[in-house]
Amino acid sequence: MTNEVFLKNLLPQLETWKAYGKSNSSRTEKALLRFTLNHLMQILDEDEEQCFPEEIYIYPPLSDALKTGSVIEKEDDKSLYAILNPACDLVVRKNGEYKTDRIMLVEIEKRELFIDAALKDITNKKKKKNRLKDVFGNNYNAYSHWLPHTKFFEGGFLNFRKISTRTKEEVKSAYKQPHIQISPDFIKDILSRFSSYYARQGQPDIECDKIIEEIVTSSGDTK
Repeated sequence: MTNEVFLKNLLPQLETWKAYGKSNSSRTEKALLRFTLNHLMQILDEDEEQCFPEEIYIYPPLSDALKTGSVIEKEDDKSLYAILNPACDLVVRKNGEYKTDRIMLVEIEKRELFIDAALKDITNKKKKKNRLKDVFGNNYNAYSHWLPHTKFFEGGFLNFRKISTRTKEEVKSAYKQPHIQISPDFIKDILSRFSSYYARQGQPDIECDKIIEEIVTSSGDTK
């Protein structure tokens, strides 16, 4: 796979990259890594096979910095939260501060509690399976997102309704350093669903009973 990227994509542009390397070797090295990874990701994205839960996370994180998708644990009650600030908010400026003064945390609910609530009052086995397919397919509702269990992470469900914000100092004093990171491909989908949930406009219900009655009556159905 890497040979394919080298021969088809990098080799035809080799002289350009050599020029970049002469100008700034350190920057070019990082750029080449990004270039290669972007092309590899395009190849992998064409694969329709299901992924394994471990692919969703970066564990352990490669740095202690707070990033979009960092999962942090509260010191006192061990509750878990994911940071869902836009990535640009968490860029560190020259003065050492983030672009934002608040870290946005979304609570991760325990899997058992979420599933118990989703299956409440359902006794039929087939209906339970169908409900669980919706739950784990992120089709149960618009405000939750499944984070699967692994050996290094208990998983759970992000609840977009349970949001809090903290200053950098509050996060540092009350929460542990990030011990897991949701990988970029998956955090993009989470952010999209999170944004869609809060971007919905909604409107008052429109009276339609009379229209429904007219259509049903005109169809001639009697049952």
